Amino acid sequence: MPEEKRVQIADLVNRGLGPTAIGQLLWRAPSTISRELRRNLHPSGQYRPFHAHYAAGTRRQRTPHSSWCPTVNSD
Repeated sequence: MPEEKRVQIADLVNRGLGPTAIGQLLWRAPSTISRELRRNLHPSGQYRPFHAHYAAGTRRQRTPHSSWCPTVNSD
């Protein structure tokens, strides 16, 4: 999600709007907004867009979990 969208979400949250209303205004699914707010919450308990953008970037850089893809033995 672009940083500018995260800033818009933060502004709307600060105005007291919930995920459904924010999703309607930004043409996003309410579940997307809810997930964004839940995943990228600052340790202070507030949604901060710049922290959210950094946290999302950090998650994107991680290597994927290999537990879903078992190793094939070449015995």
